Amino acid sequence: TPKTAWVQIVKRPAPKKLTERKLKATVRAFSQYDPTAPQGYSYVYIPRARKINRSEIRHRLSTIGIDTGRIVDITLPAHRVIGLLVHNDFTTDLSNHLKACKVVPLEHFDPLDEKHIANPAMTNASATDRTRFAKALQQDRCIRALRYVRAYLVPSVARFFVDQGWIADSIAKEIVAERNPRPL
Repeated sequence: TPKTAWVQIVKRPAPKKLTERKLKATVRAFSQYDPTAPQGYSYVYIPRARKINRSEIRHRLSTIGIDTGRIVDITLPAHRVIGLLVHNDFTTDLSNHLKACKVVPLEHFDPLDEKHIANPAMTNASATDRTRFAKALQQDRCIRALRYVRAYLVPSVARFFVDQGWIADSIAKEIVAERNPRPL
């Protein structure tokens, strides 16, 4: 009956208020393009004290007040190191927030350095083999990241990886075509 239908409508909970995070995201969507703003991506490397998985990393970062929605990908490139892939617009905010929480980012971390290889089979290998293995590990991390990140970010993140020399252009194009197929 119309009377019960109205009662059901009145009993509905009130719409949730817009959170500050969603408000900022909405404003960013309508902000004017600034050609002087930093473009592209970068990794912010931070130390870790113990073994920790990606969901726990995201939870702990949100606990200290970092907007984890702006973190594109999380990698674990070396023992006791966490790599956060973020857009360059967010890099300074993230670094400042981490420093305010007394987490000092690792400024000169190189994921291609052979000293970060923890594979026991590579301990007696030559320096060139270890360097080649480190590059292959980084390429695997990049490919995994491209398969994980949001589909609309794949082309720009792939371009960043190619510009860094971490993956080949042909591999990047293949993954972009796989994740974002073009209409016939």
